[in-house]
Amino acid sequence: MADDTRWSDARQDYITSSLSYRQIAEKYGIPFSTVCHRGRDYNWSEARIKYRQKADKKKQDISANAEAERYRKMIKCADTLTDAIFKAIMAAQASEEGLSARDSKSYASALKDLKDVQSIRSADDAREQKARIAKLEKDVAGDEKTNDGVVIEIDGLPEAWRE
Repeated sequence: MADDTRWSDARQDYITSSLSYRQIAEKYGIPFSTVCHRGRDYNWSEARIKYRQKADKKKQDISANAEAERYRKMIKCADTLTDAIFKAIMAAQASEEGLSARDSKSYASALKDLKDVQSIRSADDAREQKARIAKLEKDVAGDEKTNDGVVIEIDGLPEAWRE
């Protein structure tokens, strides 16, 4: 049972860290070749790749959620400011003095600033879209890779390599 726990811990360390098979062997006092065979037989490398992909996805989701929350707050603030400007304009028009040229200019400037702030979203959306496209391209590239084997070609005369 203790041996199973040690292998489970070694596997977990390999998958969730950047430790090499050699470092795992040293850490757990297991022969390097045994770790290599165990890793190959139980697909540790594939599990590490899946773990990292899952972690990357979670990071992207967290980032996207945070960005969405910032955007929601910005829109809420913009709506609140728009309402306040509208109420101020209505109150000024209802007063005896009416809406002064100075106040009109201030309100127009504030509305322009609000529009500028809302257009920032477009730049953020473009960055987000580029990030999503890059992720999709990475996912597609990962799907296209196959591990059918490795071909090694060595230039030179075969006789020279036999010696």
